Amino acid sequence: MLNEDQAVILGVGTVTRRAVGASDGIYYRSCVYLSLTFDRRLLGDLQAERFLLDVSWRIAHPTWLEEKAGVGA
Repeated sequence: MLNEDQAVILGVGTVTRRAVGASDGIYYRSCVYLSLTFDRRLLGDLQAERFLLDVSWRIAHPTWLEEKAGVGA
């Protein structure tokens, strides 16, 4: 449930290690559940989907943060 002054709530679950099958074996990967609650009067479905996809990509590829901060440059 959103409060009056909120447009979006992003829920982030606990990071856990899960077995993931691949063609050449089974690997353990870190996984996390994300959930998004949003006010459809303020944010469209496509915008919310793009936001959630962007957040999930940034979590899966944390090197973008180092590049932005200039670490290692």
